[in-house]
Amino acid sequence: MLAHYKNSKVSMKDFEPIYLNLFEAILTPPASITSALGNPATILLEQVKKISGLEIDKNPGVVEQHFKTQKRRFAGAKPETSTLDIVVDFEVNVSDANSMYVYDILRRWSNLIFDPQTATGALKSKYIGSGVFVIHNREGDIFKKVEIAKMWPMTAITPLELDYQSTEIYTISMTFAAELVNDTWT
Repeated sequence: MLAHYKNSKVSMKDFEPIYLNLFEAILTPPASITSALGNPATILLEQVKKISGLEIDKNPGVVEQHFKTQKRRFAGAKPETSTLDIVVDFEVNVSDANSMYVYDILRRWSNLIFDPQTATGALKSKYIGSGVFVIHNREGDIFKKVEIAKMWPMTAITPLELDYQSTEIYTISMTFAAELVNDTWT
């Protein structure tokens, strides 16, 4: 056996890589939507295609001082932001009741923030939902879990772009504001 193989912990102990497609996302809309539509969290889970923005690890960056021609650098006093903007891509299907149910859930959620038909919106306590994102290995053992106690849509629903030549599936890419984040890992 070659020395570079025997000197590698990954090789000798059969450590697994982190696969970026082994995750689950459970988004729970506000109670008013859940009670009206049943269990949207399960429906949204099935339609999630991609997630980005789970930038939990914050660093305060660098501040600089100058003395004549010399520069001194220090760790900053605080991170630039303590919030997250999470982007979730959903594929949209039509149910046997002819409903674009993922669109319907996200539209109802967005309308709580601002309803363009009535020009009204609810208070934050009424439009916040929650989310849980888990990353696991091939056997389902969770090694990272991000729980978000307060989240809500902060961008509009991706509009339909119709094209006779297209064979693409309609995907909604929505950015969620996230606060009160708990990050645990093993």
